[in-house]
Amino acid sequence: MSGVDLRRAQLQGANLNTNLNYVNLTGAFYNVDTIWLADFDPIQAGAKTEAR
Repeated sequence: MSGVDLRRAQLQGANLNTNLNYVNLTGAFYNVDTIWLADFDPIQAGAKTEAR
């Protein structure tokens, strides 16, 4: 799948559901829901780490 195809899939996914769509540096395509973001968002993870 080319980068253009991945981008098209990302845009279509954004239109079809309320999940955020994320393409990582390898070009793999993920649907990332808000629970995943709450657990793994770098800023939130950093805040949790500092609070320990």
